[in-house]
Amino acid sequence: MTADAESISERDRRRALTRGGLAGPPFEDPLPRFDPFADGEATDVLVDALATMTREMATLDALLIWEDPDDTVLGYLLGRALGVPVVRAFDQDGLVGHGAGLVSGARVVLFSDAVRDPATVRAARALAEREGAKLVGTAVLVATDALDRAGADGGVTVALEPLVREAAPSEDRA
Repeated sequence: MTADAESISERDRRRALTRGGLAGPPFEDPLPRFDPFADGEATDVLVDALATMTREMATLDALLIWEDPDDTVLGYLLGRALGVPVVRAFDQDGLVGHGAGLVSGARVVLFSDAVRDPATVRAARALAEREGAKLVGTAVLVATDALDRAGADGGVTVALEPLVREAAPSEDRA
């Protein structure tokens, strides 16, 4: 399925997010993860829309994903749609590493369904810089406070859904 971001209505994007379990606002704390297996058609709609937006954001050489399995599936689909390799980053007992494909001079975009911790973006930027690459942006399904707090570390940001506020922790939660 190929479509541009404008042809996918807000209602269709929200329906696809809901089918994958990432619906709101308000979002529960912690923010749920998008399940790409819940509805393949909905996943395709979101990946196509995000690919269009990512192409418009920057010319890139690789897509960087963190170690979450669901992001791996979505990252693979997004990388295929963009025609770029997908590089998996990981944190092994505090040591950040990566799989093949992150080369010096590469322009990379970090992808996640939603950034839940600004440290992830900062670690991705540091990893890219350590390898002589450049993190030029962050692409997400849903923007969050954590992504907002990462600020300039994430480069240019594209999100299918605008900044959402996760539910604030409540003292009366048991």
